[in-house]
Amino acid sequence: MNFKDQIIEKAQDLFFKYGLKSVTMDDLARELGISKKTLYASFNNKQEIINIITVKLIEEHEQNCEKIEREADDAVQEVLIYINSLKSIFQQFNYKVIFEMKRYYSESWEIFKNYKNEFLTKRIKNNLNRGIKEGLYRDNLNVEIISSLRMEQMKIISNSALFLSTNINKKEVSRELFFQILYGMSTIKGHRLINKYLDIEEEE
Repeated sequence: MNFKDQIIEKAQDLFFKYGLKSVTMDDLARELGISKKTLYASFNNKQEIINIITVKLIEEHEQNCEKIEREADDAVQEVLIYINSLKSIFQQFNYKVIFEMKRYYSESWEIFKNYKNEFLTKRIKNNLNRGIKEGLYRDNLNVEIISSLRMEQMKIISNSALFLSTNINKKEVSRELFFQILYGMSTIKGHRLINKYLDIEEEE
């Protein structure tokens, strides 16, 4: 790992622990054990660092999504693999980081917003159309509405404030919401396949 990557890794840890706004370049330099002058020799400002972290996380998430889509046998399995093995992009960033990005770091927010509106929405629609073609999702499904619901669902899960007063596990909430939508949009054939995959999952 080169020096710049070390800075990015440390910055990401600090931002996700304390928030984007509260961590200064002085804080970052101190945590790295370097002078602020050395830090500024690598990066122009905090905004640049946040942009790089945003792009990095987006690229990692995109690669994982594409891998799941390629390897899944069908649309239902694609969704189930996603539920079990991959955090949504909203969970990767977490609610506080997204809120502060939107309010204080407009460049990074535009990067994130464009990704959310383009890549994520496209992936969801691809899965819905795949499921319809495979006879696993209802052929009268409104793809636009369901894709919007899926996006809102991911945002709900990222909002930790909703779960502060309960002992509910966020992963359990995520699964319940996924299944609520998945069963609702599936055909009888799709229901059988969901149950089959869940039975296999329980046996493992």
